[in-house]
Parts: sequence; C-alpha cells; structure tokens
Amino acid sequence: MKHHPFILGIGLLLLCGCTKQPATLTLTSTAFGDGGMIPASYTCDGADISPPLAIGNVPKNAKGLAVIMHDSDTQSEGDFLHWAVWTAAPDAVHWAEGSVPAGVTQGQNDANVSGYTGPCPPAGSTHHYVFEVFAYDDHFPTMWFGSSKSTIEDNFHAHVIGHGALTGLYQRTK
Repeated sequence: MKHHPFILGIGLLLLCGCTKQPATLTLTSTAFGDGGMIPASYTCDGADISPPLAIGNVPKNAKGLAVIMHDSDTQSEGDFLHWAVWTAAPDAVHWAEGSVPAGVTQGQNDANVSGYTGPCPPAGSTHHYVFEVFAYDDHFPTMWFGSSKSTIEDNFHAHVIGHGALTGLYQRTK
C-alpha cells in the first residue's frame, strides 16, 4: 500500500522525537465533530466545497499555518491527498465554508486539482478523512511556490511547531 510522502513525513517527524515536541493545536468544524459524519455538501455528492474550520492554540512564535486533508482508507493508493493549503497567516484561525484565507497557496492534490476535492469513497464504504493543521516557525521561502512536492516536504519538516487534527467520516449511499 502506497502512503503519501507528505503525510508520512509529518507523521514520522511527530512520532520520532527528532525535534522539540510540537504544541497541540485544536482543529474544529461547525459542520461535524471529531469522528462524526461529514455532511454531503462537502463531498462529491454535494457542492464539493471545503467545510468551515476553526484553529486554536496557535503558538505565539508561529509564522504561518498549513492545512491538509487526506483519506487514510484508500485501498489502491494508500493515503489520498484531498487538500493542501499553506502560507496562511498565524492569525487566520477561522476559515469560512468554501473558502480559504487571503494570500494562501493551495497545492495540487492527488486528483490533480489545485484546491479542495471533497470525500468521494466507493458506495457502501465508510472512509476516514483527516484534516490536519500545522503551525510553522518560518515563512515559506519564495522558491517554494511552484516547487516540487518533495522539495516542500523536505523543507517543511524542520519548521513544524504545532499540530492538530480533526477526523470526519463519509459513506456514499449511491
């Protein structure tokens, strides 16, 4: 099973103790609770827009925030990256439904789309969609815009100072 390198790299960083323990951020949504069902409007069965998000406990020395959303249950591909956003200001803690804060960069996801692609598991299969937020202690260098995924991953790991997650579930009935 293939696993997405960005997700694996961040996970290994958090588990290995290679750096100072990152702060615990909170990540919530008014659309669903942690472990709850994601409403259809945020999926391929609805408007396919990003849910509202709220981020808490951002460290004072944070220079920016990044958010990713991935499906950890994709059988043929391993983790499937649905959304990658970075360069959000550290005070951009309220993300409205279907939008991102001004000035952010949205990366290309595994559907080859720049931006959000909502949950769309096979009918009858319940998948776990993990939204993760990362606070980092340095500005993303200009060279990172348009850089390869591996370049961004290699440079991002050393700068994570906070992490939080929110997991939602979705099952298609059609």
